[in-house]
Amino acid sequence: MKNPCRILSAALCVSLLAIGGCKRKQNSPVPRTQSPDKPFSLLDSPNPPPPGEGPVENKSATPQPAPSLNPVPHLDLAKLAKDAGPAVILLSVFDPSGKLITTGNGFFVSETGRFITSARVIAGGENAVAKTADGKIYNVTGFLSVSSPLDLAVLQAEVKRVPFLSLNKTTTPAPGALAAVIGSPLKSKTRPPVEAALSAKLFDANSEWFELPLTLDKEAIGAPVLDDKGEVIGIVTSTTGRAEASIVVRPATALLPLLDSISATTVPRWPGSSGLTVSPTPSPSPKKPTPTPSPKLPSRLVFNPQPAYPMAARRSNPPIKGSGRFRINFSTAGDARSVDVIQSTGSSLLDTAALSALRLWKCAPGQEWSLSVPITFRP
Repeated sequence: MKNPCRILSAALCVSLLAIGGCKRKQNSPVPRTQSPDKPFSLLDSPNPPPPGEGPVENKSATPQPAPSLNPVPHLDLAKLAKDAGPAVILLSVFDPSGKLITTGNGFFVSETGRFITSARVIAGGENAVAKTADGKIYNVTGFLSVSSPLDLAVLQAEVKRVPFLSLNKTTTPAPGALAAVIGSPLKSKTRPPVEAALSAKLFDANSEWFELPLTLDKEAIGAPVLDDKGEVIGIVTSTTGRAEASIVVRPATALLPLLDSISATTVPRWPGSSGLTVSPTPSPSPKKPTPTPSPKLPSRLVFNPQPAYPMAARRSNPPIKGSGRFRINFSTAGDARSVDVIQSTGSSLLDTAALSALRLWKCAPGQEWSLSVPITFRP
């Protein structure tokens, strides 16, 4: 009996040891592996994140627009328009009968009323008035200097003192520079102000010029083009450039020769788009007609004899008088290649006298160009 009892006791001990070993294995940590059909998450990790940080979610990133590497600069158009507006004028041009021909922009460059505009704006005019933003109207007494090839003109208005714009006389704007076109505040069609970058520098037979990639109303011609400092760097001289939607800008440096040609004794005169008035007025003696002095000539003219008043016209009863306009076409050698009648004086005698004198005119050689000359014959 002792042996079976011992065997039973030994079996009971082995069973108890086996049960204890199984419990220890169940309490031991078992590492987890990533399921092939489920992405790994920190929720599956044996080491969860610290409290307060929360689980890290595997979200797809929302694409964000890339920041601009080259932010587009811009001018303070409101300030430029406010500062320059009082010096920008709306020009109304009239023919000899008083009929309005056209309107355009201009801007004062001196407090004494000297202003600049496009020669096309005042072409064919016999009178004009300048209107400022404050509603004041000033009479324009005439031309001081003009360049038809450059489409630029300097005129004088009857003023006491007016605001004016400063010209950038030292530097030519670089291609790509920002510029603002400031039209007259009185004319909304010019859409002042507008901003654009100057195109590459271009050249023609007369000087350099720029394009602005803008489409403006034709009445924007003559408006100043300003830089960020409010200085004039150019003037709008045409509404069409090489591209359909572009305008031509002559730099401010092209204005300097015109301004320098004006002396203290230069008298503003009408009529004419060339700024040159020839008004032969003979003395009572038929043998020695004495014409009135001509105003300052364009710098390219070197010889310009005035027409002699025809004796037959003077002896007519009443004496014949009249005004006409003629165009001289110069050759590269500086000679008058041809002279055309744009507007007759109304008398063949006077037309012949004018044509004979103008054929003798000469200019500095260099390139072909033309000049419109108004002539008035009075007894």
